[in-house]
Amino acid sequence: MRRGPVSAAPVPAPNGGAGPRAPADSSAQLPEFFPWPPPAPSDRRLLQLTQLGGDTPPDTWGALADRITAVLRKARYRSWGFYAAPGGFAVVTRIEQLDLENGVALDGDNRWASEVKVASTSILDGILTVRRPRGVYRVIVFVLTTDPRSGGPVTDPRAMLQLARRWGISGALDLPDSLRSNPVTRVQRLFALVYEFESAIGGESRVNSPGRWTVDHHFEDAGIVILP
Repeated sequence: MRRGPVSAAPVPAPNGGAGPRAPADSSAQLPEFFPWPPPAPSDRRLLQLTQLGGDTPPDTWGALADRITAVLRKARYRSWGFYAAPGGFAVVTRIEQLDLENGVALDGDNRWASEVKVASTSILDGILTVRRPRGVYRVIVFVLTTDPRSGGPVTDPRAMLQLARRWGISGALDLPDSLRSNPVTRVQRLFALVYEFESAIGGESRVNSPGRWTVDHHFEDAGIVILP
């Protein structure tokens, strides 16, 4: 359920005018990523602002958003979506399909296939569940928030996978202008979350938590450069 806007009564200023305005609330400007806290990820990492590159740490939401999208562009991501998060915002990558054995993104356009690619099938493949084609996918999320909690296990993996297939192409294309000047403060934290999904055609889906591979593996494979 989408949160409504948060209103703040103006603080009277000494000169009789309105006092400083509270930072704009992202939940009134962006679609909701997930009811907070989000489900437990496959892996996660606390990041420092300086690890995204640049000569100085980003001091506004807009500067941080630009830094994150620059990292994703260098990693050859085709799209991503901006979403609301408590006291901040989230940037969610487009879902990627991985090799079942080593967790490496598939080559070419197969990397972005949100469904299992099947070259050929037989009646026997449709009957024997152990032979159903299976896909492994990942989604990476960068979150700036004042509430760095993660929730419990995913209760409906199939439904979450369906959501994940839309995250990177259904969110806002960029951070709205009304949010870009919000300051990055000491009470906010920047996290990276990774969600690994496994799904078989005609079979079960699941979210790996903990995941089969680490955040470092996913960053390196995706080409996401995070400084020491």
